[in-house]
Amino acid sequence: MNRKTNCLYIFALSFLVLSVSIIPSMSKPENCFHPEEKWIYFIHEYKKEEFFRDIIQSRDGCYIVLTYSHNLSSGQWDIHVVCLDRYGSLKWEKLFGGNKIDSPDHIEETSDGGFIIAGDTKSYGRGDSDVWLIKTDENGNEIWNRTYGGRYGDGALYVEQTKDGGYIISGLTMSFSWEHYVPIGWIIKTDENGNEIWNKTIGGRATYTPVWCVHQTDDGGYMIIATLCHLAHPNPNEWVGTHSDIWLIKTDENGNEIWNKTYNYSQFDVAFDATLTKDGGCVMVGLKQNLTGSENYPIMHVIKVDEEGNVEWRKAFKGKEEWGDPATFGHSIQPTSDGGYIVSGTNTAPYIVIDKIFLPYPPERLWLIKLDENGKVEWDKSYRVIGCEITGPHTSAKQTMDGGYIAGVTLYGFYRTIYHIPVGTLVVKTDSMGKTRELQLKLCMFMHLHWFVKQWIYLKWGYEMKSMSSQSHAWYSLIPDRLAQPIHFCR
Repeated sequence: MNRKTNCLYIFALSFLVLSVSIIPSMSKPENCFHPEEKWIYFIHEYKKEEFFRDIIQSRDGCYIVLTYSHNLSSGQWDIHVVCLDRYGSLKWEKLFGGNKIDSPDHIEETSDGGFIIAGDTKSYGRGDSDVWLIKTDENGNEIWNRTYGGRYGDGALYVEQTKDGGYIISGLTMSFSWEHYVPIGWIIKTDENGNEIWNKTIGGRATYTPVWCVHQTDDGGYMIIATLCHLAHPNPNEWVGTHSDIWLIKTDENGNEIWNKTYNYSQFDVAFDATLTKDGGCVMVGLKQNLTGSENYPIMHVIKVDEEGNVEWRKAFKGKEEWGDPATFGHSIQPTSDGGYIVSGTNTAPYIVIDKIFLPYPPERLWLIKLDENGKVEWDKSYRVIGCEITGPHTSAKQTMDGGYIAGVTLYGFYRTIYHIPVGTLVVKTDSMGKTRELQLKLCMFMHLHWFVKQWIYLKWGYEMKSMSSQSHAWYSLIPDRLAQPIHFCR
């Protein structure tokens, strides 16, 4: 009896302690928002793969996540838009696509509070694939969509609303390239309803010239960020790049070139993203790589230029020797309120014992670097999930209204043990110093473990286990992080 009493007493005391810590935060959900919220959200569903593409914060404080969604049962590839509230809870989600492959690359909030999405479509249009522009309202409901392209493959990489209410789109085209089997850069200007006003191709023969992004400048013209990759004897079956340069092009309001500059610091130089600066210049992020020599691996590279394209400073960020692999990649750069920049990319994590069980090589992890206006590092943070790999080529980070940061990336897991690699999109909300709920982040591997067990049982016995909710991230939000910060519930 005494033993039973003691057990009941311990249980009651534990329940009381838990209640005291939880109830105050549940009683007033409207007060749950604190400056610099920290949370983790995992977009993942059984028999689906969710590849991260882009993330923004809307004017109402919500977060809009753009993913490339693959249904393993039907084989469909769709554009998936997920809206999370400021606390990291699902608010709404929308799918766009037909019965073929449709993929997104970029999303922006528009002046009316809605959104504009750029990507490519095989389901609609008239070619092998066409540029696809989708306009939605503030709840993700489609208002209109437009396709642009010719007979061959065309696609968008970026879209931005212009001062006249229209849009400027950048991407690739094979329909209008010199050789229809090698894509070159493509710029499309539209009105506010998506009707084409003009378009320009970027590049020449025997070159691969993707236009990663385009920004309207104060004078109404455009700054175009591209890669100029020279090809060796391209043919319909094979084309190999011999070397590449970063290519910066300044145009007038009609897309006519004013000047262009190339930047070459290695055999292969690429800028994947850029942002305009207050002084009229821009800062670019990407990588540089030599195929020979001691540094024959990718290195994250940030370059600041003035309004005429002259280099003011540049920084390279290599991995550390103790990480096991010095390769680093830069994918995104955005301005911060203090005049600096937040850079996102990936680096390589140390190859610990548990990784060796699941992964055949050291995993990549998300890397955020905060720079001041002169490119000096103020802090950097790496984020990983045990037994999984966080990898590019799409990562993105932006400063949030509370002074923290929101980042997104694709999560891969369990390479060694399963036919279909479970894939999801990981969203990380940090404070102003890049700190997040680290223990919760590391334990996201259990979401992959759940997927693995379901798939293994299905393959072995043909039995379908009950699926976890799409908001299955909620259970590990109960786990306090290592700093023992109070748990608050905002649902």
